[in-house]
Amino acid sequence: MGSSQSITDTFLAFIREIFWKEGPPKIADAIFSVTWTLDLAIKINPGGVNGPITVAVLKQDKSGHFAASLLSEDELAETHQNAAAMREHIGAFKAQQSPDAYPPDLPSK
Repeated sequence: MGSSQSITDTFLAFIREIFWKEGPPKIADAIFSVTWTLDLAIKINPGGVNGPITVAVLKQDKSGHFAASLLSEDELAETHQNAAAMREHIGAFKAQQSPDAYPPDLPSK
């Protein structure tokens, strides 16, 4: 992850704690995770990572040979939409909480 490794490692640890409790992710979950992570790194560290995001997947065929393939823009578009939906879902969490769940605001003076 290069210059953004401290960002990406931390965010991937967050994702692992939430989504990968049972072990390594399935390919679709890994694609979602890496896309969301790179999107975050681009947004908060624009000098270190630039888009567009390109994702390659390494798959093993029935004969045991491995082949890499790049995901299409359409495949990545769906993943970006899923990441946006997850951000909205997390953002809406506070609205679901009781107002008493948070301490009062600090006085302005």
